[in-house]
Amino acid sequence: RGGRLDGAARPPERARRQAIERQGFERFIEARSDELAERFSLTPRERDIVVHLGRGHSYAYIAGELVVSENTVRTHVRNMYRKMGVSSREELLEMIHGA
Repeated sequence: RGGRLDGAARPPERARRQAIERQGFERFIEARSDELAERFSLTPRERDIVVHLGRGHSYAYIAGELVVSENTVRTHVRNMYRKMGVSSREELLEMIHGA
């Protein structure tokens, strides 16, 4: 479970650094999603989807997590794209990640 293929354990310091980096990334995605939701008047559900997309999740994964259909996720994404003035996932990710 999450171990190396050769069976060796990760050095504790490296694992700790990676955990801190993940936490920082999660906080960044949450903060950026809040900013974008406010700026573009996104609904709470659309904001949740921005978080998931920012983490790189698929529509299927998002649907499972939010207990909705993939078509519902697509509808939210379409509405978000319209409100945010983007036309692709790449453009949305650039907004989220600040590229």
